[in-house]
Amino acid sequence: MEENLVISINLKKDESHSLVETIAKNIMSNESEFLPLLERLIDMGDSNNSVMEGSLNIEACDVQVSNSEGFVSGTFWSHYFAPCKDMRSENDHEVILDFEIDEDSLSFNIELPHPWLPE
Repeated sequence: MEENLVISINLKKDESHSLVETIAKNIMSNESEFLPLLERLIDMGDSNNSVMEGSLNIEACDVQVSNSEGFVSGTFWSHYFAPCKDMRSENDHEVILDFEIDEDSLSFNIELPHPWLPE
């Protein structure tokens, strides 16, 4: 069974910046929309792992755009605890996400691999 996570954010236009800069700015200012995905990236389906509240932060994103679609390569930081290993960890992570531009919104339709699927 496959599941997709759909994230849609309003694209607030900024005439003083290029489209790429505007998209990057919008993604950074809407990082809370991406938190469920970022948490799944970290725990990989292990419900024992827990991300420390407030520790997920998007540090940077690089945007590539072609017509009405593109992708963003993002770096984010996390602090989590894995009780089965009695391990605390701080890590940088990288993710690449495809998106489509639909009028005034960015749409990310992300296929979740099996370990990320909710039970």
